[in-house]
Amino acid sequence: MLAKPLSDLKPELKYELYGIALVTAAVFTLASLAGLNTGPAGLFAAKILRYAFGLGAPVLPVLLLVIGSRYVWTRKPIRYSLRFWGLFLTYIAGLAIFHHFKIPVSREILPDSLVPGGGLVGGMTLFALRKLFGVSGSLIVLGAVALASFILATAWSLG
Repeated sequence: MLAKPLSDLKPELKYELYGIALVTAAVFTLASLAGLNTGPAGLFAAKILRYAFGLGAPVLPVLLLVIGSRYVWTRKPIRYSLRFWGLFLTYIAGLAIFHHFKIPVSREILPDSLVPGGGLVGGMTLFALRKLFGVSGSLIVLGAVALASFILATAWSLG
């Protein structure tokens, strides 16, 4: 007898399998980023993460690990809250702010500037903001976005 297709599985088992896949991907990419021997696929994954997120590269695999673990434990869909999106926006703003201080003006999106800075995500965010608001204005806007997203994530108030 052939194994049932995934569409015939109970929803709980689908979420558990999805979680296992996410946890596996997270552990694999963390091992790749740590320099362990994960073969060409691992080298490729580490390179993509480093160019995309710079020094913030390990955050994505850790996030996948948390999400995958939650799928395994709860075995049901996850609702992404305002806290999650606030943390995500804080992360993006943090990459751009780090990139601002680490990478000189007009070098934001050059390939040799991505890995030591905030990656392509931080560099492109910073590049766009600098084009719209200038060097100092972009830092002001990024500071406000980081503060607002942190408040959204924590529900703390300035008052």
